[in-house]
Amino acid sequence: MDLPPSADGEGQLGVGKSTLAFSGIFALALTQLHNAKEAGRTYDDLLLEMLQIYNRKKLMDRMEKIETMSTKDLVDIDDL
Repeated sequence: MDLPPSADGEGQLGVGKSTLAFSGIFALALTQLHNAKEAGRTYDDLLLEMLQIYNRKKLMDRMEKIETMSTKDLVDIDDL
């Protein structure tokens, strides 16, 4: 039996498209975490390593951006 859409334009049972999209992304992320986790390893350890990798990449991107800036875009430390 199909339920009619709710009055606010959301799908059946009042679940909107954005909620379903988020649920799908969340399920995909959990699947990827599960696949990356090795036997005997905790999710805490895996997440910590993933955060470290992300932070290192973010720092490297910032360093590369600064290296490509012209010197006139930089502020002298004494001026801070």
